[in-house]
Amino acid sequence: MAAPLPMKPMHFGSRKKQILAIAALVIVCGFGYFIGVRYIANAQMSLGSIDDCFITPAPGAPNTTPACLNDSIEKLLRSYSVGDIMTYITATTTASTVVNSCHPIGHIVGENSYKKYGSIEQALSQCTSACRSACTHGVIGAGVLAQMGEIYSEDDVAHMGTAELKKIGTSYCKNSDSTCHAIGHVAYIAAGEDMPALGVCDTVASSTLRREACYQGVFMERSGAFLNVLFATEEEKQPETRSGDYTYPCSALPQQYRNACYLFLSAYQKPLFIADGIDTPAARLEKAIQACESLTAHDRADCFTGIGISSDLFGYLNADAAALESLCDQLTESSDRTACTLGVVPRFLYAAQSEMYGYCEAIKEEERRNICYQGAFKWLEVKSHAKNDPELICGNNAICLKRYEIFTQTRSTVPDYRFGLFGVPKVVGQ
Repeated sequence: MAAPLPMKPMHFGSRKKQILAIAALVIVCGFGYFIGVRYIANAQMSLGSIDDCFITPAPGAPNTTPACLNDSIEKLLRSYSVGDIMTYITATTTASTVVNSCHPIGHIVGENSYKKYGSIEQALSQCTSACRSACTHGVIGAGVLAQMGEIYSEDDVAHMGTAELKKIGTSYCKNSDSTCHAIGHVAYIAAGEDMPALGVCDTVASSTLRREACYQGVFMERSGAFLNVLFATEEEKQPETRSGDYTYPCSALPQQYRNACYLFLSAYQKPLFIADGIDTPAARLEKAIQACESLTAHDRADCFTGIGISSDLFGYLNADAAALESLCDQLTESSDRTACTLGVVPRFLYAAQSEMYGYCEAIKEEERRNICYQGAFKWLEVKSHAKNDPELICGNNAICLKRYEIFTQTRSTVPDYRFGLFGVPKVVGQ
């Protein structure tokens, strides 16, 4: 699954409301819904009101961006469809400050869509998959925690959370990978620690694929305490780090959890970079590469996939095919380059999908080039809810069409590269 940048929560004045905000703004990774509902927009407000929320406040003034976005989107949904808003925040003609923050904005759209319709199913039917399914995840976060909020007291959420999640989580995990991923986010919010949260996933997810989706939700939520895409830092307890250990916590976990963890390792390294005075993207990348090279086998591959996923943290800010080629090409081992490439591929899904095949085709090593295409096809089939549809996957790209034909004939032998070089991890004992 894609590992987009998570974000820190906003402060809403109470523990319960703060937790709702965290999940609504952080839950990432999933498969989206494509049932769009449009209606005639006769709005008093312009979609450009979203841009106004990014005006820099005066020195000493509070950051009002979160409140402004929430208010603007709530009002816009009275006249515009969810699809209209999601299209606007991803359009090439929209201000780059908005487009670069489309994922957190999409979460707010999803949250307000849920508030408007009062139903997870109905709100999801309005969402598109734009911005890494941000709207979908915002709906799930708001919906799941709205239901749980009546169960928990504000003062005892962390204590009661995992037990209650184990009771209700199975139905969500049976529903879809996306909702099971959401349970992983909520599990970490409730537990505040790795193993208790992962234990929720082991209880509620009956298949390896669903467990992995849930695990990724846990580690994505954990990384949200270190990264801030849009909103100001809150006085939250940060997850544990270990001075000088750039592979922690992933290398310390039981094997079945490490794949999901390594996808977000770069986020956990950020406070170590700061503490050690490693302050340039190039220096941070060098240190991250050294950490991956200290590992072996699956751990090493998953670590390099995490570098590809988090390439923007290392100075590769745009999903530009030519620029991103150099990221993985600089790695010494072929397997490292391939693993890194599989992390880069999802970056093109929403921001620059047209460049994805150009990125793969420019790879000089045929084996890595082929795996790049296979990973891209897997992602696109999931994104589009379609298999064996060459026109939908490739359009009129002749090279892509040839490779996709081979992929459809051999798919049963191809690992699910959305989960890294070795595919979906096996659970110990299975």
